[in-house]
Amino acid sequence: DLNKAVETLRKRPDLSLKIHSIPLCDLRFGCVSDASFANAAENCSQGSQGVIAYHRDLLEGRTAKCSLLHWRSGKIQQVVNSTLAAETRSLSTAIA
Repeated sequence: DLNKAVETLRKRPDLSLKIHSIPLCDLRFGCVSDASFANAAENCSQGSQGVIAYHRDLLEGRTAKCSLLHWRSGKIQQVVNSTLAAETRSLSTAIA
């Protein structure tokens, strides 16, 4: 779904992503990742990572402002032998 959203943004320069204003004392940063095992060409796995800025209320399970600051999706450069390995590799890239 995110790939479709990015494709739409590229085709429609009038659209934009909003970066929410969050008071500095409430600002937190995090990363999100996902991966799929052997779904890409030649049985390769694909991973995606995002860096987010969010309001600390999110840590307490409440609805909170969140902004996507960076996003990447692509082939995992290392051969992996399971879904868990693909997820771990993608998370490692996100954290780095």
